[in-house]
Formats: sequence, C-alpha cells, structure tokens
Amino acid sequence: MIIIPPALFSHGVVVSFQNMILRALTHMGRPALGGFVIKALKLDRSFVVSLGDDQEDAPLTRAIVVLSAMLNLETIAEGVELSSQAAELLHLGCPLAQGYFFSRPLDASSPGR
Repeated sequence: MIIIPPALFSHGVVVSFQNMILRALTHMGRPALGGFVIKALKLDRSFVVSLGDDQEDAPLTRAIVVLSAMLNLETIAEGVELSSQAAELLHLGCPLAQGYFFSRPLDASSPGR
C-alpha cells in the first residue's frame, strides 16, 4: 500500500504510477485504486515504437486511447522518437506525448534555455 499525505494534493502535487494504472483498472476496477484521483494514463513506448510503420498495432493503441477518454483521463504517449509516430498519435486522438522527437532529457538547470 502506498500512503501519500492528502495535504500534498492541496498544494498541486501530482503523483504518477508508471506501468501500473492500466493493470489496476483492468484487474481491480477503478474503486480499488484507493481513492486516488487519476487524471492521466501513460501509453507505454511499446505501443508507440511501431506506429507509422506497422499499422497492425494501431487498433490496439487506438483502443487504449479510447478507453482512457471514456474514463475521462488524458493519455500521454511516451517514447516518441519519429515525426510519423507523433502524427499517428495525433490521428488516434492522443495529443500529449514525450520522447526524443521533442527533446532529449534535460537537467534541472536546462529548461528555458
């Protein structure tokens, strides 16, 4: 069990659980997430890597994006490395993404430069 002081949330702190939310929604049901307010679902790089090249993966990726929307969650794709992947994600309804296509990782003193 993870215990996070509620006061943190009143200060705007956002907590992300990497690679866990979809499994939790699938196996335990939304109420079993312990009262956390879930605002986003991260789309793992494994669903992004072949987008634009292999259209066989697009229906599964679209299903995840649609599920996320039906649950009123934002979808954030991770591991976007190519313009074709970014374009396909936009086409599938996923406008939020991160990855080397947008920027290499930055240290704390780098943003804004």
